[in-house]
Amino acid sequence: MTSLQWALSNLLAAADRDIHEAHIIRLNSRAWNDFTAALNEPMGLRLNELLERDPIWT
Repeated sequence: MTSLQWALSNLLAAADRDIHEAHIIRLNSRAWNDFTAALNEPMGLRLNELLERDPIWT
C-alpha cells in the first residue's frame, strides 16, 4: 500500500465516522421523555397554516 492509498483510506474512514456521528442524536431518559411528549402535543396554529399553503415549487 502506498502512502497515498494509506492516507486516503484513513481520511475516508474518519470522514465516514464524522458523518455517522453527525446524524445520531443521543438523549438521556429525561430528554427522551420531553421529546416524545412534544411529539404527542397538537401542532401549533402557525404550523397548521404553513401546512395548508400550496408549496412554491408546485
